[in-house]
Amino acid sequence: MKKWNLKLIGISLAILAVVVIVSMLIFPEWKTRFGVIGAAVLIIVVAAPEIVDFLSKAKKLYTKEEKKDTPPPTEVHIEGGDNITGDKIIMGDDKSTVINAKDNATVQQIENQTNIYNPEDLTPTSLHQLRAPVKDFTGREKELDDLCKALKKNEDKEQEGALLSGLRGMGGVGKTALALKLAEKLTPDYPDAQLFVPMYGADETRRPPATPAEAMQHVIRAFHPTAKLPEDPGQLATLYRSVLHEKKALILLDDARNAEQVRPLLPPATCLLLVTTRKHFTLPGLHELDLNTMSEEEAVKLIGKITPRVGQEAAAIAKACGYLPLALRLAASALREQANLSIATLLARLNDAEKRFTTLEKVQAAIQVSYDLLSDELKTAFRQLAVFPTDFIQVAGQAIWEVDAEAAQERLAALMNASLVDYDPKTERYRLHDLVRAAAEKLLEEKEGYQAISRHAAHYLQVLRIADELYLQGGDKILNALNLFDREWENILAGQAWAAKHKKDKNAAQLCADFPDAGIYCLSLRLHPLERIRWLEDALSAAREIGDRRGEGAALGNLGIAYASLGQYQQAIEHYNQHLEIAREIGDRRGEANTSWNLGLLLAGQGKLQEAIDLMQVSVEFETEIDHPDAAEDAARLEKLKSNV
Repeated sequence: MKKWNLKLIGISLAILAVVVIVSMLIFPEWKTRFGVIGAAVLIIVVAAPEIVDFLSKAKKLYTKEEKKDTPPPTEVHIEGGDNITGDKIIMGDDKSTVINAKDNATVQQIENQTNIYNPEDLTPTSLHQLRAPVKDFTGREKELDDLCKALKKNEDKEQEGALLSGLRGMGGVGKTALALKLAEKLTPDYPDAQLFVPMYGADETRRPPATPAEAMQHVIRAFHPTAKLPEDPGQLATLYRSVLHEKKALILLDDARNAEQVRPLLPPATCLLLVTTRKHFTLPGLHELDLNTMSEEEAVKLIGKITPRVGQEAAAIAKACGYLPLALRLAASALREQANLSIATLLARLNDAEKRFTTLEKVQAAIQVSYDLLSDELKTAFRQLAVFPTDFIQVAGQAIWEVDAEAAQERLAALMNASLVDYDPKTERYRLHDLVRAAAEKLLEEKEGYQAISRHAAHYLQVLRIADELYLQGGDKILNALNLFDREWENILAGQAWAAKHKKDKNAAQLCADFPDAGIYCLSLRLHPLERIRWLEDALSAAREIGDRRGEGAALGNLGIAYASLGQYQQAIEHYNQHLEIAREIGDRRGEANTSWNLGLLLAGQGKLQEAIDLMQVSVEFETEIDHPDAAEDAARLEKLKSNV
């Protein structure tokens, strides 16, 4: 070790000398202005960070050897896994005991849904993300024509930068539907990719707006799903532009909040950026279109497409719905599905609901009418769907309702017929319009809300575990795993956030403690280190809340790894030592061996070789005792370290 450090120093000094000489030859005025010594000092100051970085990387290469053909992107070890090399991630309880008995039915439901979670069906379709426009899309010919002409005009001008188009309007006016219709028309011009990026700008009470970095990650991963992305925002932005360079890609940013959120996402000139928003903002080169309610003629036509029996009364229904597409669709669907519902009764209900919701938009009156027409069973089912922050699959509905596949399909079909739930046949996923979801959430009772969200969290904990197990299989399964993870990420995130917020509840605390464990490989690739630390700290707090010493130790050990990866070595050492104390107390020899190795690596890097050797010896002895396949290799590494003392 010491000899190697001397070699590194010698090489670095030689490089630095070359840099100084070459710089003075290129910039002779520096020598004149500052003198030879002053110029040399200036060059050294500028070059020093690069030299330090070189030393750091070289040292890491020496102290940590990565093994090939290991699925994870970084060298990690799952307790009970196949390798003990590099940092060893600590698992808590055995996976079979993580979900409590109450949730076993939910776990079994997930495992039985081979049409959803079978690896062969999880083929990535990441470059073509736009859902199909609604089949009965009606009207908006003028708006479509204006948008196409404006884009064509800008294209003919050969303007600098990408083509930009923005759709602005109130909720329920049909911005996303029109954007999807426009994208469908323009897809042949942008064959490389058609990407849908939710920006979550309208309702900050449910989820913070997406950051530009999150949106960039979404786009980059569409092209490179297995890549571990840089954490530095500047590097990420550079990679974003590089990935899109010379690509004919269409990017739809749905529900943007403001210009600050969108500006960093402006793509290269070969791309088209579509933006929907409820807010007013401008960007250079952005063609804006304020989307208003439908004309009476368009509204009547849409109602007639959905339910032909309205006849001359369609105009009155359209007026009662404020000519808003979502409200029109809800009202017309109610007439179509309820054969015994008269038009006069519907109009009376719309007017009555509007009076009761005087501060809300007309669309909410239509939602209330559609809700009132449901059976009690469907009312409960609809309210519970409010726990989904984004789209979902049928098996997830089964989980929160605790019903079989047939019953879930029947409920979802009935809610689809009422236009309270949308369905995308291409992805086989269901979704609620954000205004419909908000209405369901207001109607949700506290007790049934708790039941639904706790089942939601338990379900997506198991989905996370399935993704990780797929990842560990390697090969093509890695893409399948990451596709599943990315597809369900918003639901996974919501489940973890709920569990972390309700740690005083024993069931929620157990879920919170289990989340980092369940997706340890996928999370290491997708989560920023600081966010990973937050998850682990939540898990640590939850484990302590329920007295789970093994889980507490696992969280402490993995926090040590996380802090070490950020260069916060003192905090890493403190967490490692706390885990060692717990592991020895409860007789967790595997956990003790893993953290002894991790702490030994860290101390070796700090030059504390004897302490490192003593700790790593514990790990090697345990590996040898259990006849681990890497025992001989790790023993050889330890002997190599001893030779440097």
